[in-house]
Amino acid sequence: MRVHRTIVWSSPSRRGVTTPLVVAALLAALLCAALILDRLWLETAALELTTASEAAALAAARALASDERLRLPPDPQLLAHRALEAAVSAAEQNRVAGTPLLLNPASDIRIGRYVETSQGPDRPAAQFLETDHQATHVQVFAQRTRGRGHPVALLFPSWTRVAAGDVAVQVEAGLEHRVVGVRPFAGGPVPALPLAIWREDPAGQRTDTWRAAIEQRLGRDDLAYDAATHQVRQQADGLPELTLRSRPRSGAIDRVNVQLVDVGSAFDAERLARQFSRGWSTDDLQAWGGELRLGGNEAAGTAGLPLASTSVLGSADRDALEQIVGEPRIGLLYSTWAAGQRSAWDTTQCVEFVALRVLAVRDVSDGSAEVVVQPTVLATRTAMTDPAAKVNPYVCRLMLTR
Repeated sequence: MRVHRTIVWSSPSRRGVTTPLVVAALLAALLCAALILDRLWLETAALELTTASEAAALAAARALASDERLRLPPDPQLLAHRALEAAVSAAEQNRVAGTPLLLNPASDIRIGRYVETSQGPDRPAAQFLETDHQATHVQVFAQRTRGRGHPVALLFPSWTRVAAGDVAVQVEAGLEHRVVGVRPFAGGPVPALPLAIWREDPAGQRTDTWRAAIEQRLGRDDLAYDAATHQVRQQADGLPELTLRSRPRSGAIDRVNVQLVDVGSAFDAERLARQFSRGWSTDDLQAWGGELRLGGNEAAGTAGLPLASTSVLGSADRDALEQIVGEPRIGLLYSTWAAGQRSAWDTTQCVEFVALRVLAVRDVSDGSAEVVVQPTVLATRTAMTDPAAKVNPYVCRLMLTR
């Protein structure tokens, strides 16, 4: 009788070896995840820092576009001070890694302008000059660094052995005054009125023109707009005024110095009311390709843009003007206007952009209207510029330049 033996081999348990390997792999994965999350957190902080810095630079540049530029003499130190305050305030309203961005006006913000240089081909054509005289640009240097004592705290310092990281950006915003046109964008109409003002009397006798009353400062200075209370006060503010007069019901029209122009409204009452209230939309400028250009004005030798017009301001137009008292708006200057021969509308030759503020609207017994305006400085992203155009002291483009 044979006996068969079966031998079963069993390997020793390796459970005590694999467990540490799994734990080590898990720890390595967690460490990698912590590093990735810290990196993403730092990139997010850098993006937030850029956004906050851009907001600060734009706010400061907008503060430079002030009526103070039109006063004689202007106070550049006051402008610079307001720009610094605007930058610091805008920065504090934006958070970086959960805390407000704090800017040091003495070291983090530079105000100045670009000047042409001729120091050889190795030097740029224009260099930034830090000055408050005729300042048009603002540079912001924002930092959240360990050297400044305010770095970005990371999420997993106990895992990565790195407690904080550094982020720093430099941005620049500026004003460009060589304006040749305007172009609205989605949700951003041109802040303009469908009004054209007589630029100058060729005979040099009338003083109720923009050139005489505003630029030669022959206009009265009786009113001032208080932006804090949104009220017009009976006091001088250093800005001359011009009284615009519309056409009366009958009689002589030799005192007329303003035209209601057709900028895509076809003089429809509803469209005109919207333009007085909000400005020109892309649809309004469809006939001109979505933008309104006056060429380079005198610098480019252009004759201007002819627009259908009327010198009558109806009651709805006057009411609309009363609703925007104190608000800065773009207007047009015209050189000539001619009565319509084959049309019910006149033709006005518009040649320049200006910025104005309505101070008062009055009805006159002869059916005409008087609108008192003063010049202002308006910065808008809808302005179009050309280096060959002349400087426009009233309208400028607000933009990020770096």
